[in-house]
Amino acid sequence: MGWKSGADGLRRRRLDRRLAGAAASALFALLLLAPRPGQDGPRELSPAEPEMPSCRRGVACPDPGPEGWTARIESIIEDRSPEFPEATRRRVARAVVEESRAAQLDPLLVAAIIHVESGFDARARSWAGARGLMQLRPETMAQEAARHGMAAGDPFDPVANVRLGVRYFRRLLDLFGREDRALMAYNAGPNRIGGYLHSGAIPERFHAYPTRVLAEQRRLRQGFGILSAPVLASADLSDVR
Repeated sequence: MGWKSGADGLRRRRLDRRLAGAAASALFALLLLAPRPGQDGPRELSPAEPEMPSCRRGVACPDPGPEGWTARIESIIEDRSPEFPEATRRRVARAVVEESRAAQLDPLLVAAIIHVESGFDARARSWAGARGLMQLRPETMAQEAARHGMAAGDPFDPVANVRLGVRYFRRLLDLFGREDRALMAYNAGPNRIGGYLHSGAIPERFHAYPTRVLAEQRRLRQGFGILSAPVLASADLSDVR
């Protein structure tokens, strides 16, 4: 009878682990879908920020962030996607810098995510249905837009995709508290990563994605002659040269 009671105990422990994992996944889903107020920390969220400021004829439009950052991001886009029209490159670069600054992220981290996710192909589509530069699924994009009072737009619209992709990643960073875990959640899904964390450890295979993104971020920073960034850049990026 000892072997039978031992087997019963093993089955109960396995069932308990499955139930705990399901509960953790449900909790993370509720956290992700929970309504938020009209502010994300100190950031004012308007229904739809303009992509380009209004400028007087003959006067250059000011960059949304510190001088030189839009040009850096635009040069990356031009190198990876030379087929983008100049006006599109400019709009996407401005969106990357503006959203990164508001989310207190290094814009080169956002560029690294785009590189790994889509190779800067605005028409990219994954087997799981993720689309666009930051590979958002339409339902994820729609949920994120609704949280901010914005129209979701076309997932293949590179500007809309970037704006909502950066906000989604910022929310995952707030939820998971660590950049590597937020990146794993961005790639594999927050419910899955949350369940693994609750059960004890994230399998090694999920660590490859943040390793690739952070390696690309370092490569970009070295290419621009920029010193290593902190995990989270300051809001005005004044410490980045």
